[in-house]
Amino acid sequence: MQVTIPIDNTIKNQSFQVSLSNVVYTMTLRYNTIADRWSFGFGLQDGTMIFQGLFLVLGINYLTLIKDARLPQGFLGVVNMNTSTPNAEPTELLLGGDCQLVYDTNFTYE
Repeated sequence: MQVTIPIDNTIKNQSFQVSLSNVVYTMTLRYNTIADRWSFGFGLQDGTMIFQGLFLVLGINYLTLIKDARLPQGFLGVVNMNTSTPNAEPTELLLGGDCQLVYDTNFTYE
């Protein structure tokens, strides 16, 4: 099952909850103007963070970077949906547009 996590890139510092594999998690996104990158945090429903401060880049499976039994199985990362610019990174305006944060239980990209 693939889920696209809705991102509002006009909110530069945000925290929200999302259900992945029937478990509610907390995600944080913070935009860094100097780096023109979004940092990402992932934690439990109660706000306990499993990881935070990782820059979002294309193709990385954030669920395999950290070994923690509380993480869901599958792929969680950024995918560029625009085939005319497939290598464009998730900068300020592209995250939530061409670049989507995707959770997929059918694949475990390493």
